Amino acid sequence: MLAEEDAKGFAGLIAAYDRDNFEVDAGGTTPDTGSSVWAVRIGRLDLQWLFGNGADLMLSPVRIGDVADSNGKPFEAYIQGLKAWLGLKVSSTRTVGRIKNLTEDTGKGLTDDLIADLLNKFPEGRGPDVLLMTKRSREQLRQSRVTALVTSPPIPTESHGVPIKVSDALTDTEALDL
Repeated sequence: MLAEEDAKGFAGLIAAYDRDNFEVDAGGTTPDTGSSVWAVRIGRLDLQWLFGNGADLMLSPVRIGDVADSNGKPFEAYIQGLKAWLGLKVSSTRTVGRIKNLTEDTGKGLTDDLIADLLNKFPEGRGPDVLLMTKRSREQLRQSRVTALVTSPPIPTESHGVPIKVSDALTDTEALDL
């Protein structure tokens, strides 16, 4: 399944991966407390940012203009526009995988076993370069590593050799994907 068009713009990774073969369900059931962990392979033949129309990022000249504060009150400020033709290319649905429905429900948080299940779905030698997750998911992973001998494991930086990166673009309040 490749990304479908979205009238509001780019639908995101959610529309660009093979749900049937590159998805693991953590099984959380509490509404609006879900999060996802994304495993992505980055590169020219995989997932990459593209700059279109033969251009890079372009800044308009600085000017003075009206902006609004958090209460909607206008004030003058120096402003500058950033223009770009950006796109995200997903060359293959075998480039992106997802663990969905991670919640705070007992036993429904992130573990190394869930990550291993997802990594095993990737082709041999073509695994992901990074695991993207929220801070909550990273903390769930850390807590899952508590043992009788290690009561305070360090903050995880990798799982099964794949680096972990926390992303503020992800949320812990996703609707569950049942």
